[in-house]
Amino acid sequence: MSIASSLAALQAARDDIANAIAAMGGTVNEGDGFADFADNIGTIPSGSVTETEPKDVNFYDYNGVCVYAYTLEEATELTALPEAPDHSSDDIPLIFDEWIFTLAQVNALTSKCSVGANYRTTDGKTHLVIKINEKDRKVVPLYFSQDVSNGVTIDWGDGTSTTKVSGTGYVNTSHTYAAAGTYDITLDADEGCTLILGSNTSFVSVLGTTYGQTSNYSFCPMLRAARLAAGVSISSYGFYSCVNMGTVSLPGGITLGARAFMNCCLLKTVTVPKGITTLNGYTFNNCYSLKTTLLPHGITTLGEGEFQNCYNLKSAVLPGSVSSINSGVFQMCTSLTEVTIPEGAKVIGGSQHRNNYSLSSIVIPASVESIGLSAFEECYNMAHYYFYPTTPPVLASTYIFGLLRADCVFHVPAASLTAYQSAQYWSGHAARMAGDL
Repeated sequence: MSIASSLAALQAARDDIANAIAAMGGTVNEGDGFADFADNIGTIPSGSVTETEPKDVNFYDYNGVCVYAYTLEEATELTALPEAPDHSSDDIPLIFDEWIFTLAQVNALTSKCSVGANYRTTDGKTHLVIKINEKDRKVVPLYFSQDVSNGVTIDWGDGTSTTKVSGTGYVNTSHTYAAAGTYDITLDADEGCTLILGSNTSFVSVLGTTYGQTSNYSFCPMLRAARLAAGVSISSYGFYSCVNMGTVSLPGGITLGARAFMNCCLLKTVTVPKGITTLNGYTFNNCYSLKTTLLPHGITTLGEGEFQNCYNLKSAVLPGSVSSINSGVFQMCTSLTEVTIPEGAKVIGGSQHRNNYSLSSIVIPASVESIGLSAFEECYNMAHYYFYPTTPPVLASTYIFGLLRADCVFHVPAASLTAYQSAQYWSGHAARMAGDL
């Protein structure tokens, strides 16, 4: 190799290292050699990581980036959970709170799993970032509940005086902005005061008017991001139809009402905190951009229509604690190619996977006892069903597996083949059953 070729190779190596440092958020000083790289590496933010290709057990940041990935074997050998990304220098700083799985839970995994990160705000306040355009009204309504009169201090983010609202229960106020722009509204609840965003009783979202009423703010188009403080509750319809909200950070200790994020079209991922055991229905319905489901170990029930019409959702990995999956949970998730139903699930609700056009196979674990009406109807691409229950699950009707492919195979336990072939509503599919499990 000539001297010129060697120098070119060294320069290429230097460029590769420089690009790697920059990709991790570090600063690259221009120079003639490698001497500056020790200082450059020192500029990489602590805890920062690059996006990782998913494997079996994947750790995700709150913005949907896969930051760590392990095979099941690697996950069982972990001696500590990985370090979380550092968001302390963000515009609205966040402090890592916890992963939604413990080390023991990760070590014990026997099937795929997605693990998300929860954060809390550094100042203990709830932040709602809004953007107002010239064409918008400048009057912004704000709805919430407090159990202490004047218990919440509102800073509107434009340098004007703060606001406190008298009364308890669901209250409302408004603020007039002098100019278009982006503003950080902060809500600071006094010690002992519970803050609930939105309104359960009249279907009011945190920024907007009564659900169904015609208004510029019915769908909260100005809300861009939400960073919630610990202990905050989100009522039913709390962030309903916040169509431009791209990110939300949820800490531990919150509660979620039904339809809390329904119609949040730009939301790509949400990590549901530990401690929440039930989703109450349609929580993420019509979240068209949602790609990743991050549910805590300990959640037991998925309510009706939770991820219905999430067209971009490609993978749904449910934690082993889930025992009940209600109707329509994944209906019209047309991009879904992989679903993991955990061992322990007993009920698969009606229309759960209806219109999952991209799904080609699914495993029904041995714990499943019943399958609801139209649960797998119009899954046109389904080629293989793997049924592990030794006793055929109770089918709600004959309309469970509508419009099956001609070559679709039902795989069942060998010892239970006869039972499946003769069971009510199963017998019509006897010709496609194979006793090979």
